[in-house]
Amino acid sequence: MQSWLRDERLAETRLLVTTRHAVAVRDDEPVDDVAAAPTWGLVGAVQNENPDRIILVDLDGAAGTLPDPASLSTALSCNESQVAVRDGVLLTPLLAAVAPAETGPPPFGSDSIVLISGGTGTIGRLIARHLAIRYGVRRLVLIGRHALDAGSASALRAECAATGTDVEIAACDVTDRAAVAALLDGIPGLTGVIHAAGVLDDATAATLSAGQLHAVLRPKLDGAWHLHELTRDRALTAFVLFSSAAGVLGGAGQSNYAAANVFLDALAQHRRAHGLPAVSLAWGLWDRPSGMTSHLDAADLDRLQRNGIDTIDVDSGLALFDAGLAANRPPDRAAAALDARRAHRGTVAAADPAPGAGDPSPPGRGHRIVDGARRRVARAGARRPVQPGTGHRHHPRGRSTRLRQR
Repeated sequence: MQSWLRDERLAETRLLVTTRHAVAVRDDEPVDDVAAAPTWGLVGAVQNENPDRIILVDLDGAAGTLPDPASLSTALSCNESQVAVRDGVLLTPLLAAVAPAETGPPPFGSDSIVLISGGTGTIGRLIARHLAIRYGVRRLVLIGRHALDAGSASALRAECAATGTDVEIAACDVTDRAAVAALLDGIPGLTGVIHAAGVLDDATAATLSAGQLHAVLRPKLDGAWHLHELTRDRALTAFVLFSSAAGVLGGAGQSNYAAANVFLDALAQHRRAHGLPAVSLAWGLWDRPSGMTSHLDAADLDRLQRNGIDTIDVDSGLALFDAGLAANRPPDRAAAALDARRAHRGTVAAADPAPGAGDPSPPGRGHRIVDGARRRVARAGARRPVQPGTGHRHHPRGRSTRLRQR
């Protein structure tokens, strides 16, 4: 892709990128090719950097079968940058507010033993305190690449001890499968996993190096996969992945980070399709400086806000965490903590709630829980309503028009 972008002879051409079953378009649809899912994050970011040059299509059908030429022809001509083909119907992404859903018992309680990767970071510690105070979990195991300093560790243990929560803090690199396995062997009775580890190393797609790509993929992608493989035979009540709005919206200059986060969304969908608990929360930017975001300046924050990624104060963030768990939505449709009034990706903007639907979002600064994976397709004339149970709008193949911005 970098060679294609750099070749001036191809400046007036468009690139078609295809995957097969790398994204889900229905609540119950599995992601068969989890390994290909990061393509949607990476290419989505490249599309934002290079508008109208790349078309990304996810195909159905068995592996090795040829795509339907008519569907591909329509995908190329319908003025949409991202399309999924299902049974001859073309679907495109849509952000929509999540309607309230019936909730079951909370996934955390007084008997819970929870592991938090990235738990020694700023957000990891906020979540740890929240689990102790709000849910009264019995034991927390916080891990990070580096151990927490003695003063911060003592303060956190003392604060959580007031609720009866025991806190263990350890240095463990989640990219090291053997180290993760050894750690988990020492946590019998584990009931929950929160994967909040991650790093940033931003660059445009044209300049991104292989080293930068792997440095960002490994903590999120490899770490999540290790935790998934090593705990899938345990009786977990929660497996929570901290993803990013960069994967939902396509983070220009963050193709590596977007790729890593789309993998988390796909892994959560994969787990649920196999009867395992999972939710992926696509976060915006918390207003607490952290190791990942301390480099951002005023210009960076302004750019993020223009794309709908406003800063989230701590109270709103923790409320969004609770709301995302309570919504119990399919994974990459789970809460994306961002300003849905301004969030956009190409021609697709956050939708208003359906008529009569309540607002599941917690109060605070216009943030709301949105569904990041609903899909619709453009057609000439009026749009059809969302088909019940799918969250997608269906339209006949062969008719195309540009999506109207909402």
